[in-house]
Formats: sequence, structure tokens, C-alpha cells
Amino acid sequence: MALAFCEEAIRNVEVIGQSQVRHGDLAKARQEAVGIAIRNAVTDVAAPLLSGAVGQNKQNFFDMKILNQAEQYIRSYKVLSEVTQQYDYTVTIQAAVSESAIRTELENMGLQNVREKKVQSHVLTGEIGGISKLAEYHTLLGRIKHTAGVRAVYPVTIAPGTICLRIEYVGSSDILMTRLRELGIKVGKATVRTNEQTD
Repeated sequence: MALAFCEEAIRNVEVIGQSQVRHGDLAKARQEAVGIAIRNAVTDVAAPLLSGAVGQNKQNFFDMKILNQAEQYIRSYKVLSEVTQQYDYTVTIQAAVSESAIRTELENMGLQNVREKKVQSHVLTGEIGGISKLAEYHTLLGRIKHTAGVRAVYPVTIAPGTICLRIEYVGSSDILMTRLRELGIKVGKATVRTNEQTD
């Protein structure tokens, strides 16, 4: 009997995770930040595989079945950097994520259409306030660029204390906004435009 082995599809992604330091417990903050980064890595790989818009019920199902067990889709990871600033602990990791395992799970959950031939990408345009220094602006761009699902970030206008950005991403806008809120980034006056690209 001949056995055929299917090579596992692995994607290497670089993502950021951030957590708050409570009661001076750096070890716990680091553990939480790494956990968030791992979930972001899995979301980054899963987002292009999701079929169409994801409603709240499917979003909750996705969180429960995929994100709450994100570690099982990680084949390896390494911490590239760690930064502690006031009460924030931020890590950047490089993770090897099993796209094959995620694809199979999404198909089982009915969240991926295996016959889908086009990939939807979206462009979100919105305002972000509270920017008082140039360094904060560059830090903000870096965080958004490393957010799971984001393909590109473009500044549209820059005014005192406020910037308007255009964010190109794949997956659900709900997932994107949740990830941005986890980083302490609130987007106001947001509009979303959808593109379709041949896969």
C-alpha cells in the first residue's frame, strides 16, 4: 500500500501584541501580550480565507472555535522585540501558522466557501485623534501595519491632533475594529469600501 503525504501549508507572519501592566506584574503582562500576538497571527492567516462578510453570530463562532484555541495553529514562534512603556507591554513576534489547519477548520464551520474564486479586500477610511507628537504618529502607523489582516496603511490628511488614514485589509471590518481597539486605537467617522480581486 502506498501512502501519500500532503505537505502542510505554513505562513510566516510578523505581528504585534499589547497588554497592560497591572500591579507591576511584568511577567503576566508579557504572557498576555504574547497570547494576543498569537491570536493576531492566526487572524492574519484566517482573514483572507473567510468567505464574504462575517456577521456577529459567525464572529462569535470564529472567536470560540479559532481564536480561543489559537495556539493549536501555531507551529513555532519567536519574540523579535519587547517594549515596556508606562503601563503598556508590547511584543512583536514572528510566527509560523498552519494555513492548512485553519482552512480545514473554517470549512468545517461553514465560514469558507471552497469554490470561491475571488478574494474581497476592503478599504477603511477614518479619523484618529489624540496625536500630539510626530513620534506618536509613526508609532501609530507601525501598530496598524502589524495588525492582523492589514495589507497597507496610507495617510490621507494630517491636522493638529488628528490624522485621517486609509487602511487596506482583508477579512471582516468587525475583526479589524476589534483588533485596533485592543491596541487602544479608536477610529471615528469610518467608511468602508469593498474591492474584489481574483484569487
